[in-house]
Amino acid sequence: MDKIYFAHPVNTYNRPIELKALELIAKTFPSLEIVNPNAPLHEAAYKKEGMAYFAKMVRETSAMVILPFDDGSIGAGIAKEALESLVQGSPVFYFEPPSLSVRKLEGLSGLVILTIEQTRVRLKSGKEEYC
Repeated sequence: MDKIYFAHPVNTYNRPIELKALELIAKTFPSLEIVNPNAPLHEAAYKKEGMAYFAKMVRETSAMVILPFDDGSIGAGIAKEALESLVQGSPVFYFEPPSLSVRKLEGLSGLVILTIEQTRVRLKSGKEEYC
């Protein structure tokens, strides 16, 4: 079975928005197995290997879907993962907040991509307030 990587901010982990997004991914891409980085196995590997671990995970999937912050911006790590997916020729999909309608990205231009520092600040701000 082909896989789809679910890139989303860590401050959405274990929150209702994560569950809603997972349900939408399963409904939209029923033939793809979801790879969710929100798992102890992935957390341990990230602590050991850093972002290189997630880049490797992306290369092992055939598509990617991004859940941005509630204002539509995406963090630096997610942007790096999306670029990895696009470079390998895999489609990248984006949940448009607040409705979470799905659109296919042709590239990253037009998206607000936060710097590493901006991403850290945003993640520390707490949970995302999706409608």
